[in-house]
Order: sequence, then structure tokens, then C-alpha cells
Amino acid sequence: MDTSLLINKLVECAKEIEGGHLNDADLLLGEIIAANESFPKATKSLVKYYVEALVRRLYRLYPQNLTPLIPSGTDRYPETDYPFAPFFCFGDFTTLDPARDALKGKRRVHIIEFGIVVSFWRYCDLFRAITTQSTGPISFRLTFVGPILSTVADHTQKTLERLHGEAERFAIYFEVRRLVANSAADIVDSVLKLTRASEDETIVVKWKFQFHKLLTLTGAFEKVLSKLKELKPEIMIIVEQDANHNGQNLLDWFSKSFQYYSIVFDSLEKDNLDFSIDGVRRKVLWEMSFRREICKLVAPGGTDHIERHETFAHWQDRLRLFGFRHYRFKSKSFNNFCREQMPEYSWEEKDRHPVLTRKRIPLLFSSAWKPDPAQLNSGSDMELDTENYSKFHENQPDDPRIMTEEITWSEKCFSINQIAASAEIYDILEYICNVHNLPLALTWISDRRDYNIVNSKRKLRIVESACYLNDITMEGFVEACGKHHLEEGQGASGKALQSNGMHFNPVVSELSVDDYPFVYDTWDFGLHAAVSFKLENIHMSRVDYVLEFFLPAETKEVSEHKRLIDGISSILQKSCRNSWIISGMESSEDNMDSVVGAEGAISDRSPPASLDNGSFNENGMIIASDAVNAADHGIQSGVEAHEQDVGEQNSRFEAASNGITHLSENFISQIMIENLETNDDEPVGFSESNFSINSSEFGKACNIVPTVPCLDIEEVVGDSSHFNASTIKKRRRTSEVWKYFEEVRENEELWAICKSCSARYRGESTRGTTNLHKHLKSCAGKK
Repeated sequence: MDTSLLINKLVECAKEIEGGHLNDADLLLGEIIAANESFPKATKSLVKYYVEALVRRLYRLYPQNLTPLIPSGTDRYPETDYPFAPFFCFGDFTTLDPARDALKGKRRVHIIEFGIVVSFWRYCDLFRAITTQSTGPISFRLTFVGPILSTVADHTQKTLERLHGEAERFAIYFEVRRLVANSAADIVDSVLKLTRASEDETIVVKWKFQFHKLLTLTGAFEKVLSKLKELKPEIMIIVEQDANHNGQNLLDWFSKSFQYYSIVFDSLEKDNLDFSIDGVRRKVLWEMSFRREICKLVAPGGTDHIERHETFAHWQDRLRLFGFRHYRFKSKSFNNFCREQMPEYSWEEKDRHPVLTRKRIPLLFSSAWKPDPAQLNSGSDMELDTENYSKFHENQPDDPRIMTEEITWSEKCFSINQIAASAEIYDILEYICNVHNLPLALTWISDRRDYNIVNSKRKLRIVESACYLNDITMEGFVEACGKHHLEEGQGASGKALQSNGMHFNPVVSELSVDDYPFVYDTWDFGLHAAVSFKLENIHMSRVDYVLEFFLPAETKEVSEHKRLIDGISSILQKSCRNSWIISGMESSEDNMDSVVGAEGAISDRSPPASLDNGSFNENGMIIASDAVNAADHGIQSGVEAHEQDVGEQNSRFEAASNGITHLSENFISQIMIENLETNDDEPVGFSESNFSINSSEFGKACNIVPTVPCLDIEEVVGDSSHFNASTIKKRRRTSEVWKYFEEVRENEELWAICKSCSARYRGESTRGTTNLHKHLKSCAGKK
């Protein structure tokens, strides 16, 4: 199937969805998904996002935040990492030149910018320009109107504070105001509160990819442009996408928008656009942003989750109608930058304004406008109001409004429902990762039809479109997971599938390759603790989903793990809508009794009851057990979990409250082994073979593995009833890695010698077996 035929099928699918012929649309989606595998990466990603956008439009599935949040991996340079580089640079440089010309020789300046991020360096350039062009003291006001980009950090505020310091360096009196605008209504509200400080103040208004939002709200243009004319700006600069993605005919602009974004995604794949000095692959972040943009573009009217674009000609007609005339300018700064940094793109002047093109297809335009003096009105003295900013943060993370209400899913449309499930999960993961600052969340899927053979282990495969990277440097880990499946029982997710519930592993990086195929990758990416939850979708009974959350590397303490897992589970329980069931999160009274009965159950090799639960033994190890409230908090109890009433599930997402209960109330049992002696290469602990709670009982009660199962304890010969902790002798853990090495003691020092290549490593290194594992990855003899 060639690209044109694929586009035709997409348009046909959109037509069937609009007509309500969901069975036909589902068949077409199945064909599109199958054919899409043979296309290049750029086309494959684009088709995937348009298919998702169609399903979101059908089921009204949209996340709470209107603008994609900045993942934590880009905290350092959000103003340059967040927006797509060609678009950001074009908007950055083409607004600089006309603003600099308008402010030449001015001493009282007011910049009103509507944007997504504040460009620190361009304002530094502007400071430099006006100080060299003016004499005497300079007053510089900056009002920035833009969206919230993070639930955990205010990136815009940090940039504005840096600008304050730069202004002092140039001896500029600098005053800054921040107005939060997440929607078109917020933009209108912010504009109506703008004022002019004095008659001799020179005002410059800049719109960078925000002006089109006014298209989505009836009457917004009239209010905004009328108010801006009252302010009598010296110039108004608008940067927008030069595309016709608006109108009543969905199929028409659906096809046009696909062609437009084909150019963009081709650029993402082929062009060398990563200018970041820290080596971060920003293309991942840009693709996430365009994914959201496409979904909003295909979305129906009547919601804030919509995106519409128009060509320069359409904007010119609108602005003329409201009393603004076009003003010619050239951007010398961007012309030079484009030739040097983005040779795949070209800059040209068209109709007295600069246009950015790629492969001769216009993508962006920048234009300057001045109000018609004959239509100017008197100004207004309304005060600024930053209350919406504080209200936004007061609602985080306790605001339950993550998604809009959805319509009923069609029971017979498997392809549609599978795409909808992935989209819904993606929004859940994005929200949880941002609220709790988790680096990564994965979605695994298992199809029950593939495992009809008795004793056959089920397999999990990654669903990349339903994974969320809160740290974009983790892209390589997701790619590694996509190259290999997980078997039932492997890793936290395989354990969750096996137990039909939740599983937490605080040290996935310490597992063997047999227990977790991606253990070497966890080293490379610094991943340690992971918790997984098994979900079922009531519309797809043959499919099992497992969500895997990796906790931040800096969270080492058990109390921190408890807090995070409790918060994640709380959001999941309150967020699952009528289409989801979290396995193991509800238990009947009988199951609850079985959980309580399992409390303290230990194997034949365990120490006697004299080691009280929650107390220290002589080796400084804590053994804690708590079987209270297991059924209430969804821990698998060893019997098939009682399915919760679908009708009673919450239809909205809710984050955990600020008064999150400790996980000690949530999880039935937990073992923490604490090493008080630091001269060994790994902490002292009990092995599963020598000291473990019986897996058939403990695993059913709570799927939490021992915190640090690092070193074995020598077996005690004799009657186990005479076991005494003081007689325990430490020895090296019988780890999988040691079967590839010989243990040799030379001059009272222990060495590990590779059996394949004779490489030598200190056997008592404080790094434990890390060096040994790393050696096996590259050992030529072993290969």
C-alpha cells in the first residue's frame, strides 16, 4: 500500500466514524494498522497519531492539561528544548527584528507577549539593542501570557527571574508580570486586564503560536482586538502556522493537515535539528507535542481541546476587518540563522512578510500589524489579576478533572477500543508521572488467545504509544523493551500478570537476566525500583494490561517508596473510569480472611517466632508484617480477586490527597533488610532459598519482594528449632553471575576471574557484582 492509498483509507475511516458506521470504521482501522508497519518511521508515527486522534474524537477522550507538560528531563533548558526547533527559531528571530526597530530610541517600553515559553536570549539581545540606541535611563515592562507547562516546577517564572538579573546588568529598570492562560477564555480574560502605564510608553505586542487559539471561542477576536487597539501598540507581531486547518468540512482539512504534518514528521526523522548542548534527544519531546496537537486538530468543536489553523490570507482578512493594517518587515537575523543551522528549510518573503518553507511547502509565517488610527478608542484602567495562576496550583495535584466525560464504547469494535484504551492509559501515565515526578511509565499487553496450551507462560509486549517518558533520556530503555517480550513471572510486570494484581520490586537492577531480560538496560539508565499494576478493560476481555512505574533513582528509603506507591495506587483507583478494572484492588470478605490468616506465614527454614514482627534481630535486620486493610487496598490475596462493580467505579481521574495515608496502611506485608556493616560488597540479607516467606503464601498476600535480597545466609545444620541469629555466618551471595567466574584468594584478597577470558576483578569490591555483570556484556570469550 502506498502513502496516497493509506491517506485515502484514513479519510474514508474518518468518514465512516462521522457517519456512525463504527463496524466499517473498525475494519478500516485494522487494515490501516496492519499496512502501517511497512512504512518508514515518520509515516508510521504520523498515521498512528491520526488514528488515535480519530478514536479520541469518537469517544471524547482528552486529558486535563490543554498543553503537553514539560517532562522532567528538560528542566534545564525548557525555552529551547520544549518547542520544535525550526518553529521556535523562526518565531524567535522574526519577532526580534521588528520589535527592535519599533523600540529604537525609546525609554519607556512595554512588551506584551503571548507565547508558550519565554526566550531568554532574545530578550537579552533586546536589552542590548535598546541600551545602545537610547540615552538616559530605560524602563522596561514585560507582560507574559502563557500556559502552565509543569505541575512540579514553574519554568516560566525561573526564566523571568533570570531576565531580572540580566536587566540589572544593563542598568534597566525591569518590571515583569505573569498571566497564566491555558485556554482561549484565559487569553481573553488576560487581555481585558492589560493597561498602559503612561502616554509615552511604547507598547509592542507579540503573538507566538497563540493567536490561532482565538478561533476556538466565539467572540474572542472582537474582545481581544478591540482591547489591544485601545492600548495603541506601536506594532503587533504574529507568528502562526500557515495552513488551512479550519472550516466545516472535516474530511477536507483532515487530508490537508495530514499532508502538512507529513513534512514536519519527515523533518523530525531526517533533519539534524538537535542543537542541544547536553545531548538530549529533543525529537522525542517534539513528537509528543505534535501528537497532542494532531489530536486537538481532529477534535470536534465545543471543547477547549481543539486546535485550528488558517493561512496568512485568512488572517489578513480578519485583521483588516478589526482595524489592523499589514506592515512590511524583513528578518535579517533569521535569514542568516536558517542558512547556517537549518539548511533543509528555506526563508522567503511573500506578500511583504517572511515565510518558512520545507520542500517548497509553506509551514509558518511571521507578520507585523499596526492599528488603524482612525478606529482607535480610548484606553482602559483595569487592574491586572494573577489569581488564575494561584488557583491552578491550588488544584494540583488534587484536581480530579483529568478527562472529559466519554461516550459509551462500542462492544464489537476491537481495533477502535484497543486504540482508545492505549490513549486513555497514556493520559493516566502522563498525569501520574508529572504529579509524582516519575521518570518513566510503561504499558505492557498480553492477549489471552495466544496461550491456550496448558502450562504455557503468557507473554507481555510493550505498547509504545501508551508509554510515557517524563525523562526523555529514557527513550533508549523503551526501545530496548520493544525488542524483547517479557514472560509471565519476569520482572515486576511479569509478576503482576502472574499474580493477577500488583507487584513491587525495589531493586530490579539486582535481578538476574533470567528473571528480568532488561537488567543490563536498567544499569545503563539508572533505574532501580519499579511497581506494576494489572488492569482489565471490560470492552476487551481477552486482553490483559500491566502498567509499570519506575520510581525516581533518588528515592532510596522505604518510607519514600511507600509514599509514592500509595500515591500511584490512589490515583489509579480513583482514575479508572467505567471501562477499567484494576485487578486485585477489591477483595471479598472471604479473601480478606485468607489474607489475615496468611500473616506471618513463613517457610520451614525461617527463624522461630522469637524474632518478633517489626523488631530488630541481632544482625540489624527488620522484619515487618502488616496484614491489615489488604482487601481495601487491592493486594492480591491468593484467590481470584473479586471483580468490582463497574458501575461503582469513579468516572474521573483523581490524584491522591495531600494527606496521603502511609503505605503501611495499604500494603499487607513488607520485608526490609537493613545492613549495619558496610565493609562487604553488598548488604547482608536473606536469600529466597534460605530465609524467605513462603512464596505460595506470601506472594498471595502481597506481591512485594524483599527489599535487598543480596547475600545468602549459610544453612544452619541441625534442628531448625534451635536457630539463633547470632550463629549466622555471612558468605558471598550465590548469584547467577558467579557461574561465569572463578573465586580465587591471593595474598588474603578475593578475586573474580572470568572463565572465558581470564579477566580479573576484585571480588570484595564495594560495587558488588556490578563490574562482573558489565564485563559479561562485552566479554569476547563468552560471546
